[in-house]
Amino acid sequence: MAVAGLALPRANLPAVLARIAAIPAPEGGFRESEVKWNTTKTWNLEHRKCLASLLNERLAHFHIRFADSAYDHDGPRKRIGTVSKMFYQLLLHRAVRHYGTEYKMVIRPDDGPCAEELKGFSTVLLIDGQHRYGAHPECIQDVVCANSEREPMLQLLDVTMGALTALKNDRHLCQGASAAKCQSVRECPTVHL
Repeated sequence: MAVAGLALPRANLPAVLARIAAIPAPEGGFRESEVKWNTTKTWNLEHRKCLASLLNERLAHFHIRFADSAYDHDGPRKRIGTVSKMFYQLLLHRAVRHYGTEYKMVIRPDDGPCAEELKGFSTVLLIDGQHRYGAHPECIQDVVCANSEREPMLQLLDVTMGALTALKNDRHLCQGASAAKCQSVRECPTVHL
C-alpha cells in the first residue's frame, strides 16, 4: 500500500498542465478516459515519463509513503481508515514539515473515501505541524477533494505511485506482467525504496 503527493508552486501549474495537455493522445486516449496505473498500455507510456521530467527539472516534488503489507487495519473503517491515516502522516511529515514554514498550501487529494475526512483534520494537522516543525499557523489554506477522472495531476500521481508500488513489491518481475508496466517501472523517477 502507498499514498503519494505532488508539491508544486502555483506559478508552475500552468506550464505543467500545458505539458500534460501536449502529450499526444491516440483516439480514445488521455482526454477521453482516465489514465491510471491499472490501465497502463504502450500507447499511454508518455504520461508516465512526464512526471519524471517534471521532477528532473524541479518543477514539482514527489512524496510517497509506503505501508508494510502486514499492516493491521484496525478500527471501524478498516483499510479506508489505514489509508486516511497514511494521508495524514504524509501531509504532516512531508508537506507541512517541508513547506509549512514558508508557503501557504492548497491540498487537492483524490475524492475517494480515504480522503473525505482530511478537511476535518486540517486544524489538527496545523497544530501538529506548528508543534513538531514550527509551521506557520495558517500554512494550509484549504483541503479540496478533486475527481481524478478530470484532474490530470492526480492521474500523473496515480501512475507513478502504481509503478513505484509495483517496483517495491517486485510485481514487474512476476510471470505475465505486461510489457508496458515493466517498461513504466524501469523508467520511474529515481527514489530510494
